[in-house]
Amino acid sequence: MYAYYKSGRGDESRERNRQSSIELGQERANPTNWNPDKIILGERKRAFESGLGRLPDTGLCVLDIGGRIQPFRHLLGERVSTYIAVDRQIEGLTDVVATGEKLPFLDGQFDLVHCTQMLSYVADPAAVIREAQRVLKPGGSMFLTAPAWFPEHHDECWRFLPGGLKVLLTGWRDIEILPEGNSAVGALRTIAVVISDKCQGRVMAPVSRRFLIPFLNMIAARMVTRNTNSALVANYSVWATK
Repeated sequence: MYAYYKSGRGDESRERNRQSSIELGQERANPTNWNPDKIILGERKRAFESGLGRLPDTGLCVLDIGGRIQPFRHLLGERVSTYIAVDRQIEGLTDVVATGEKLPFLDGQFDLVHCTQMLSYVADPAAVIREAQRVLKPGGSMFLTAPAWFPEHHDECWRFLPGGLKVLLTGWRDIEILPEGNSAVGALRTIAVVISDKCQGRVMAPVSRRFLIPFLNMIAARMVTRNTNSALVANYSVWATK
């Protein structure tokens, strides 16, 4: 059994956090030109849309592991009957406090498990994948994204390559591993992230936001389909079926 978290009247801090997460989700769904992740977020969105045909047209039960922001939830439209977001903390759009390694749900409850950009933070990625498989209905799908090459972010533990993802997904079927861009996009995105991180202050921050990062994004957008090298792909999207 589990309990939903519902904020009560006067819980202003929780509501501010919720609104901030909604705004961040909107930015990730439709990133601005000064977002260093603009190109790979666009590729991730396309990867998610490409697999929607795997899912039921109505009555969709969704579990979002690490779903504090939910940038692509709107793409499911009116197909959703139940959407539950799980995270270790009550933050953003979280409904249930739990870890991905030990989900408080019965076997075979969900049509879709959504698990984006959280696998690198957990102690046991394989346990998260096993739990996702357990709570999915037979024939249910998982959409997963994970970083392959990127500067360390907070308390991350892991990076993932296609070979490693295939090992984690042993026992799944219809596995589709999609690079979010290519080596050129990955290298340009990393440069943009470093610029965004290092160029602070009244002078440099506006310069990076208005000129440098948009310029790098423009080049990366042109390189998305012009480069097939994958040695420096920054991130992967994955669809898999139970």
